[in-house]
Amino acid sequence: MNEKENNSDKSNFSTIAELFFLPESRGVDSSSLFKYKNEDKWQDKSFSELVSDVATLVRYFEKTGFKKDDKIGLVSENRIEWIICDFACAVFGLVSVPVFPTLTPVQLHFVFDDSESKAIILSSNFQLNKFSQIRDELSSCRQFIIMDELVASQSDVIELKEILNDKRDYEQDLALLKSYAKSISEHDLLTIIYTSGTTGEPKGVMLTHQNMVSNIKGALDVGCFWGYEQTLSYLPLCHAFERMSGYYSIYVSGASIALAESIDTIASNIREISPQVFTSVPKLLDTIRKKILSAISSESKAKQKIFAWAFAVGKEMLYAKKEDKVNFAIKSKYKIAHKLVFEKILKKMGGRLQTMVVGGAALHSETAEFFEILGLSVLQGYGLTECSPVISVNREWDNEYGTVGKALCNVEVKIANDGEILARGPNIMKGYYKKNKETKEMIDPQGWLHTGDIGIFTEHGNIKITDRKKNIFVSSGGKNIVPAPVENAILNNRNIDQIIMFGDGEDYCTALVVPNYELLKIVAEKMNVAYSRIEELVENDRIIKFMKNEIDREQKDFSKFEKVRKFKLLPQAFSMESGELSPKMSLRRHVVKENNKIQIAALYK
Repeated sequence: MNEKENNSDKSNFSTIAELFFLPESRGVDSSSLFKYKNEDKWQDKSFSELVSDVATLVRYFEKTGFKKDDKIGLVSENRIEWIICDFACAVFGLVSVPVFPTLTPVQLHFVFDDSESKAIILSSNFQLNKFSQIRDELSSCRQFIIMDELVASQSDVIELKEILNDKRDYEQDLALLKSYAKSISEHDLLTIIYTSGTTGEPKGVMLTHQNMVSNIKGALDVGCFWGYEQTLSYLPLCHAFERMSGYYSIYVSGASIALAESIDTIASNIREISPQVFTSVPKLLDTIRKKILSAISSESKAKQKIFAWAFAVGKEMLYAKKEDKVNFAIKSKYKIAHKLVFEKILKKMGGRLQTMVVGGAALHSETAEFFEILGLSVLQGYGLTECSPVISVNREWDNEYGTVGKALCNVEVKIANDGEILARGPNIMKGYYKKNKETKEMIDPQGWLHTGDIGIFTEHGNIKITDRKKNIFVSSGGKNIVPAPVENAILNNRNIDQIIMFGDGEDYCTALVVPNYELLKIVAEKMNVAYSRIEELVENDRIIKFMKNEIDREQKDFSKFEKVRKFKLLPQAFSMESGELSPKMSLRRHVVKENNKIQIAALYK
């Protein structure tokens, strides 16, 4: 698959408001534009139905005195109403301020007070209750719109369902929306997305229609979203990655977008929907890979041998393709391997999956290779919210594991003298909302955005990220230590699910380790280690010795000063609930450090 040249008719838009009307130009109603679960059944949302809903909400904005460029908050899980509200804001000219539904009342107060949001759209009564203690302190907010049925009537709260009941004629709706869309400029502000950061208060990233549209076109130019009929969206729509790639870009490509019920239902939703492509984060792929390998390890010796043979054949086929050396013998063996092993695994992932576009964190080379051997294309990308968000992505015909590919066609990338990755292009944010100083620190006078990531260009011209600039440790002996390569090497071990290193200003490196509990139980059984709780298991000397051998084997190729010398096995995984995982499932080093300061201190005694 190469960059597409015959899809220019689908790229004739300069704002998200214009993007909304693309299904109309295809000459069909697009009866399954979106799919969503309602009362445990998948429902379809057609383009005409979407037009009706969006136009009805736009009329409400108009009737109740909202003006172009007013800010409006959006606190909701992924659901069809999120899509309706987002498009209504984009067409009418409101600036959406979407946030993760996991935010606390204090965090919500900061975001919506700082953004001066005039109204807030909420998914549920649970979300509404968060505002009970802060609503009087919101200086600009005058109304709440709730997607679910309201439990108790409140003067400043209206149900979205009530608003959407005021339906009109389709042609009348379409004309109304087009009249509003004409007034939207590509330089108008589309959204403000607040990033948590590691220190200080959150910053509101201002993205214009041009920012987002340029990134959509850059992503589509790569070709990884064209030619599919069905996708599944499970990452948070309030995050720039899913919004741009898993929602807007797929909408342009013409595929049907199914909204997963939640992250907990991914496995069943994939089987029900049978997507051909979807966006993901590395954590999900790592988990699937380890579950497959764990399941194989519990099979009979005969089945394990068949899997090992098939996997070896798959690897042979993969690299024969890369070197253009595929012959009849390799094809014949691979056909058998696929029938005996790979086809059964792929059926559990819906049976039609071809491509996964991955971002948000580092993807282990072994994981990418694993899925490619099964016959799936895994394309890792890279970016920041401030870049709308994608800077680069691997191409299917030029996929170099361990890298994040080449820059999009409309993005420039260079490496600064200190190794920092810099990016420039029409996708770079307008700035941080009401934070000129921070904006100037992020974007230099020449327009280069300083990502804070350290990286290099490989021999093939792909970008390889080595670490975050601020994550580089300096040992007490003055040695610079980059933790990411060591962490990634250790994570390759199937007995380890999560790891985070420490060592800044210290004599040696330590780590907090979350083992694969299911595999650890199997190890304990084989070693006749008795335990009644996981807490006992991770404190067992024999188990700790076993894990030390596993960790040492994975880090054998690193210098002595880089290696993890001491570690602590944790009885529970890092999670979003504890704040240690971000909603895109990347580790927040500063939170982990604060939550586990006693355990870390003990490793240096």
